[in-house]
Amino acid sequence: MKYSSLFVGALILAVALPLCCGYYVVDGPQAELGERCNYTYECYYRYANCSWGICECETNYMEMEGICRPELGARCNGTDECYDRHATCRWGVCECEGNYTEKEGVCRPASGLGERCNYTYECSDRYANCSWGICECETNYTEMEGICRPELGARCNGTDECYDRHATCRWGVCECEGNYTEKEGVCRPDFSGSNLGDDCNNDYQCGNNAECGGGGLCTCKTGFHAGDDLICVKGNASVGSSCINNVGCEKVPGLKCDQIYNRGECVCSDGFHINADGKTCAQGVESSCTPSSGCSDPAMECKESPDGVYTCQCRDGYEAVGDVCRKTGHSVHVHVDVDVDVDV
Repeated sequence: MKYSSLFVGALILAVALPLCCGYYVVDGPQAELGERCNYTYECYYRYANCSWGICECETNYMEMEGICRPELGARCNGTDECYDRHATCRWGVCECEGNYTEKEGVCRPASGLGERCNYTYECSDRYANCSWGICECETNYTEMEGICRPELGARCNGTDECYDRHATCRWGVCECEGNYTEKEGVCRPDFSGSNLGDDCNNDYQCGNNAECGGGGLCTCKTGFHAGDDLICVKGNASVGSSCINNVGCEKVPGLKCDQIYNRGECVCSDGFHINADGKTCAQGVESSCTPSSGCSDPAMECKESPDGVYTCQCRDGYEAVGDVCRKTGHSVHVHVDVDVDVDV
């Protein structure tokens, strides 16, 4: 019985050992890579085919040290050594290991957006380029949460999240989803009437809570502002509110749209600074003003300079600190002489 057990164990080892090392053991003729063959089973190594009478590695496998190694994305098992030296077999597929990313079929050192690089293949994001030594999103892609997102019309795949939140990847391109239509590079909801920033001649051509502004563009009425969908909703615009084509912020003094063409956000106008609330803007010292409107900051007043120009200046009791007015500090210096007699 002992000799029988030893024989069976030796037989199993003789079969298993070759299988673990990238080749098969078969009866009959055995051909290595590059040698002649008649059938695939005659080829000695795993992942090899008999092609035109010669044993060669099958598609997605490359010869290395006489063995067919799986390339990136090719099937593998835990004992396989992937062809790329920075790849490993994970869940039955060769993938790049940590701190490396696949670019053009090769594992490259990963550099995130904003990080230094020498070549585009070093940038970890598939839609990033190495521009002036820094990884940046390529044209038609915009950074969002550290990832390059495809804009409308840009190529994408099923796993991509399009930059416009009302767009989806369809047939390899980011397109507006149902009930939304692309206008000026933005997905807008379908409704009767023109959208914010569209050309108009009359108020009725614009959507709800909107009117045709002096520039011939639809804009929100006073007391309304554009929401994320560019539909006018109740409330005044503030810093960060949506705008487009230079309209959507003009009803609030001190605000302007940061995009003359296309979509943007409301920001403080020139000569204004953002208040501590982070939403409203106040005029800065020496900003232009008119006596009738005055200055938005109560610590300022509109004064005429010797050359006839009206600007905001600090009121009495205030002093300029940068472009804002602060209360003038008061300090009192007291000097006291004291004579003390001491008996010793």
